[in-house]
Amino acid sequence: MTISKGDHLETEQKYDADAGFVLPKLGHLPELGGRRPADPKRIYLSATYFDTEDLDLIQHKITLRRRVGGQDEGWHLKLPVRKDTRQEVHVPLDEGADGSVPARLAAREASACAPSPSWIPNGPWSPCPGRREMPWSRWRTTW
Repeated sequence: MTISKGDHLETEQKYDADAGFVLPKLGHLPELGGRRPADPKRIYLSATYFDTEDLDLIQHKITLRRRVGGQDEGWHLKLPVRKDTRQEVHVPLDEGADGSVPARLAAREASACAPSPSWIPNGPWSPCPGRREMPWSRWRTTW
């Protein structure tokens, strides 16, 4: 897994496997030479997702998240670029309190006042000019 703490493009594609597919025992792959990860670590993550009262962000395929824990801890803003690709903007936790979106992300969000990509219906996609984002969902994960 590669962790990026800067701005980057994220392309997500989903695949299906046949019903009879069996995942190989990964510890036996020749590339690993029989090695196993030393001292596995338990990671605790807490993620708070933000949106406006009218859910403007999710309707426009925008994700705004504050994550605590893990290697990519911080604020994440994901803006649509293409159907399967989003621009991710990352800023440190200290740029915004638990309930306050950092100014740098709010400015990026507001600057998205361009005509919408063809795969986003209903015209311009400046999702929330003058609207305040609020916490909508909190997820706590351990792995």
